[in-house]
Amino acid sequence: MFIIKRNLKWPVTFMLLIIVVCVACAVCVADMTAASAVTLPDLNRSGSIKVAMREAETGAGIPGGTMTLFRVGDIHEEDWNFGFVPSKDFSDCDPSLVNLQTPDAAQILAAYAENRKIAGTTVAVDKKGYANFAAVKPGMYLLVQKQAPEGYYAVNPFLVSVPFSEKGEYIYDVDASPKTEPLNKAPNPPEPADPDNPATPGNPGDSGEPKTGDSTFILPWAALMLICGVSVIRIVLHRKNERM
Repeated sequence: MFIIKRNLKWPVTFMLLIIVVCVACAVCVADMTAASAVTLPDLNRSGSIKVAMREAETGAGIPGGTMTLFRVGDIHEEDWNFGFVPSKDFSDCDPSLVNLQTPDAAQILAAYAENRKIAGTTVAVDKKGYANFAAVKPGMYLLVQKQAPEGYYAVNPFLVSVPFSEKGEYIYDVDASPKTEPLNKAPNPPEPADPDNPATPGNPGDSGEPKTGDSTFILPWAALMLICGVSVIRIVLHRKNERM
């Protein structure tokens, strides 16, 4: 009886190579699928900002005073990720002092605008307690109340992004309602920064910025390819044993 021995080194190596190629292809397909699923903001679309001045207890409108709008950040895209870069008027502001994820960013930017005599766009608060800004291009904006309504403190500066993301959709017409304080109460101080739960003015993308390469697509494909590879190797070894 003759025993025919075959060298399985190359077949097994070839099968492993096929598995590696298949896994790499699966990763590429998953990355492309995730990238195609990302919804991007329309940077050519204009929006609006409506500031509602409301009495805290009754919700009644507070007429009078002004609101000033400053464009502090432009939207910057790189590799499908979106963020903000300083606008022209605020390009010299020390980036180490301004972190848009912290509550004191608006105070720092307001002081910078005041020191540099940046004009901004000022509108009067109407009889119903609204300050309206139309034709607002996408970006990050600072709102400052330089003139308070009669009987009230000026509201604290705050940041608004246009657009902002809500439930997977971009909202270009933004409504803001800052906290108001009457003169018979102490003014509302800025909230201290909480390193465990930093406040965010609202990025143009969900969960910070859009990202590609979601691992939820990759893992099932990789597992499937691994199972197929193991099965092929077991079949080859089983045939070897039968021939021996």
